[in-house]
Amino acid sequence: MCGRPHVGGRRGEAARKMAGKFRKEKERSPETDNSLNRLGGSKDTMQNSDNKRARLLPSAALDVLGNDLLLRCASYLDADGLAQLGRTSARFGIPQAGQKRSLANEAARQRFRESATDEERCRLPKYDDESDVGLSRALEQLRRPLCFDELVGDGFSPQEHPGIVTCTDAAGWSTAVSGHAMRGGRHSAEFAITIDERNIPVVSLGIMRPVSLTDGILEAEWKGNVNPACVS
Repeated sequence: MCGRPHVGGRRGEAARKMAGKFRKEKERSPETDNSLNRLGGSKDTMQNSDNKRARLLPSAALDVLGNDLLLRCASYLDADGLAQLGRTSARFGIPQAGQKRSLANEAARQRFRESATDEERCRLPKYDDESDVGLSRALEQLRRPLCFDELVGDGFSPQEHPGIVTCTDAAGWSTAVSGHAMRGGRHSAEFAITIDERNIPVVSLGIMRPVSLTDGILEAEWKGNVNPACVS
């Protein structure tokens, strides 16, 4: 018959007591206490290091990064993002020593130089007082589909699509204006006009200088009957 080995009798009981006493002394031994103290000291050191890292200011973190890396990070932003970045951080918004442009403007300049086609360059001559971020925003707007940004007058129904207007009242003049500004080069636009034979409106297409017709003053003067062609 096979079985598990065991210790019986008084000798077995004495051996069990000695083993239990040895385990208790080992748990309270100086070596164990010193090990716990050493671990506790390491934990405090790690916490102090974490606190130092937590107190590191964001501006100090940017100082250790080179301009090339910062420009690469900024290149993922659009024109509005670059403008916001320049307003938020002086490192990006103010030219540093020895630099002609801020990092935000430099990122916009490099993007325009690398992505703009010859035709787009002809259409977007840069103004003397225009920033590179502003020119990059103009390039983004040039690439978007044309739409009617302002509806003035009493003859339009609520706009369901930015590129479509519906005239519901032909008694007076109403005007739909695009916010696209033509700087240079050749521009073209197509208009599809659908007319109800029962109520044929008069449609005029034209070009006007960049001006807002909904700034409050002009809208009050038009009194719901808007026809810029008669004063342009």
